[in-house]
Amino acid sequence: MRKGYFYIDKTGLIKEWWEAGDSVTLITRPCRFGKTLNTSMLEQFFFSKLRRK
Repeated sequence: MRKGYFYIDKTGLIKEWWEAGDSVTLITRPCRFGKTLNTSMLEQFFFSKLRRK
């Protein structure tokens, strides 16, 4: 906890989401619930390997 904020590591959910094989993923959450953070995390996870090449 830092300055009254928590970060919850959801990287373990990437495997579960990826293996589900869904063609579409709908992310619905209220404001300030981490949608942008989770999207950024997925972007880094999938595209960081491409940037290193």
